[in-house]
Amino acid sequence: MKQTAIYIVGVVLSLFLAGCGLSHRGSRVSSRSDLGAEAYSESRLRILLSAPSQRKTLRGAMTVDLQLGKENFSSRVNTTIVQGEGIYWSVVPFPLVEAGRVWFTPSGVAVVDRIHGRYAEATNRELSDYLGFPLGYTEIEALLTGQPFLPEAARERSVKALVYRVHEGGGAELAGNIQSSSSGDGVAYTFRWSFTKEGFPELFDVWHKDAAKGRIFALRYRPNTESEGGLPALTEFFLGKDLNASPKLIIDWTRVQPYTGSVPSLTPHIKDSYKRIAVSDLLRALTK
Repeated sequence: MKQTAIYIVGVVLSLFLAGCGLSHRGSRVSSRSDLGAEAYSESRLRILLSAPSQRKTLRGAMTVDLQLGKENFSSRVNTTIVQGEGIYWSVVPFPLVEAGRVWFTPSGVAVVDRIHGRYAEATNRELSDYLGFPLGYTEIEALLTGQPFLPEAARERSVKALVYRVHEGGGAELAGNIQSSSSGDGVAYTFRWSFTKEGFPELFDVWHKDAAKGRIFALRYRPNTESEGGLPALTEFFLGKDLNASPKLIIDWTRVQPYTGSVPSLTPHIKDSYKRIAVSDLLRALTK
């Protein structure tokens, strides 16, 4: 399929200045026939990457499926999201049985295994090292909930490093290269957002810049045009090169909606009697 490749010069810089005059998500781009290719790209970028007009609290019951090799696990997860502040998950695999709790906060991630009386904690920097790609809380929240963004390291680079491609048959891609310095290794990455012709995100994936090393991870989204909270219907998270292989985490967001009542604490609460284990040990235990 033929693609029109457009190098964006000066566009993204304006998006991350004061933010004045940016369209909010949910606006519509004018017909492409009314715009030149460059103007179309700028308008599309302004919508895809602009911040929401206001932060929301979202709450509801997700269905989460975890695929690890030949083993598949499925559970109801009661979730609360206060956008920009934190995410709280309560894992309830059976009625009235809470097996675990997970907190994503600006400080890091905490996971509590209530069945075995143990827990693991990691800063976002440590989590980035485990994942192999630099991420902060804002980016973790955006990835889980399918909100387009540019990695911080990419925002600090020249806008000439970004490429926006509009597909002739509909849809688009935004790609760029970043250099990680979080662990002092200076690893280079290539990232890509793919969008449907309606403007919804459908894929975010990260590769080693050395293509021979392959994909690091990816998230695939199924849009939900009726979501009041702006969430996708599904988020699928993959580790490794193959989007059809495990490990894979699938989140069904369809029952999570905007919420105006009181919310549970977004600060991790861990019993003194619980044994702390390393995140790497917890991951090994889960994959056995």
